Amino acid sequence: MVQITGLGMQYATKKLFENVNLKLDKGKRYGLIGANGAGKSTFLKILSGEIEHTSGDIAFDPNARLGVLGQNQFAFEEFSIKDCVLFGNKRLYDAVKEKESLYNAGDFSDAVNERLGELEMICAEEDPTYEYDVQIEKILEDLGFPASMQGELMKTLTGGDKFKVLLAQVLFPKPDILFLDVPTNNLFGVYDAANDRSNFLRQSTDNQYNDNRRIGALLNLALLSATGRNKYELKNIVNSIVNQRYTDRKGINAQSDHEI
Repeated sequence: MVQITGLGMQYATKKLFENVNLKLDKGKRYGLIGANGAGKSTFLKILSGEIEHTSGDIAFDPNARLGVLGQNQFAFEEFSIKDCVLFGNKRLYDAVKEKESLYNAGDFSDAVNERLGELEMICAEEDPTYEYDVQIEKILEDLGFPASMQGELMKTLTGGDKFKVLLAQVLFPKPDILFLDVPTNNLFGVYDAANDRSNFLRQSTDNQYNDNRRIGALLNLALLSATGRNKYELKNIVNSIVNQRYTDRKGINAQSDHEI
């Protein structure tokens, strides 16, 4: 689903990595590990289109829908938990909120009614079954947020709970490709909430959707050591590990090694 060829990134004279060649296949989960400063977050930002690379090519399946979860847990502080998840489909979110605003204003002129019709068409395109509300409620309940608290503001949550909601936001539009740039402890917190740390992401992507789509997930575990118990935990979550290594001070170029 993603083909990376000769990818390189350089800031002035500092070479972060070069000649990275990877193929991320459909239905697999990949773990990206490496030392602090090796360029893991930069690599994911390049793949998600947030920043430009200096060399190489990236090719995506043209029909694939991309979901990206970054490290900013405070971007939706004034959103309700439920609205934060709905924002994962921004076109649907904007249409729903504009409809609510127009209905609340109580002005049903011809122009407003015409606009309401347009918004209804957008909602039907993005949510043909008109079940987005039920879907979001179910996703949040699976992550440990009962319906009674889904109207609370994001700013009332702990960091770990914020991350869970943001993960739900990314999963809600049913992406074909999912990039996660998260601290290790937050990722494992999500698995704990589902009471199955090693299988939560697999269940969320392979079993939750009935359209047989599969997500290849690149997990950026920035704080994860490649040895000992953490490496064992990572191998229970992903199919493959990509080890991104570089030593800029010694002039050694970046490497991307595959492991089981």
